[in-house]
Amino acid sequence: MSGDSQSAGSAQPHGIYIEPNRYTIFKGSSYSGADTDNFTVQPDSVTFATSFSSSQVTFEKASGEPSSFNPSANTITVTNSSGESKVITINRYGVVTVN
Repeated sequence: MSGDSQSAGSAQPHGIYIEPNRYTIFKGSSYSGADTDNFTVQPDSVTFATSFSSSQVTFEKASGEPSSFNPSANTITVTNSSGESKVITINRYGVVTVN
């Protein structure tokens, strides 16, 4: 994945797909495991859980706002091997907070 929307010719949505032991950054309006432009991160000793529908959040082109925002399904929980957790919350504007 090039990391920017310029290589695609025009701005397009990007998103994050969450799995229990890794996350994948993708371009487009939904995740496709077959897309060779995906960028997957698999950290050691960390697990992920999410309340986002279909385990993914997609951000609108230009504005960065989450598509189909649902305030009751907007978190990602990251837990380390010691059981310590942090909750990442994404609001309707795409702003990220960590608690």
